[in-house]
Amino acid sequence: MAVAQCIILYAMVFLAWGKDDDCTCESAILWIRNLFTNYKLFCHASFDFAEKKCRDYYNGHLASIHSEKENNIIRKFAQKESDYVWIGLRRKGNRWRGDCVRMLVDKDNKNRGRWETYDCKKWTRFYVCKFKKGPETEF
Repeated sequence: MAVAQCIILYAMVFLAWGKDDDCTCESAILWIRNLFTNYKLFCHASFDFAEKKCRDYYNGHLASIHSEKENNIIRKFAQKESDYVWIGLRRKGNRWRGDCVRMLVDKDNKNRGRWETYDCKKWTRFYVCKFKKGPETEF
């Protein structure tokens, strides 16, 4: 009975606010030694909310990608949970600003690892935070 009440309450809260501040589908932290970087996967957020959570909770940002190797690391890390993830990039016309960018991570899709623009205000199922390991980072 208590489980059913929690599910109903969760659904009501999520529908009322349109976001889930206490998302329970967080991944383990992925520590990449040669990049000296942590990645953590979270769920249910607009682009701006995702960036805010990365900044406020981990003193980081949505994942910025600087190489094909890093792109593949994030894709493989995220594909266990989702088809798309927000990454820390915006695009407007020919410039990478404006519309937000998400990565296709579906392991069964030939376009996996590719980036696409997406409405910043829409919620996507997952996003990836990138942050440095430091004294303020709890494990």
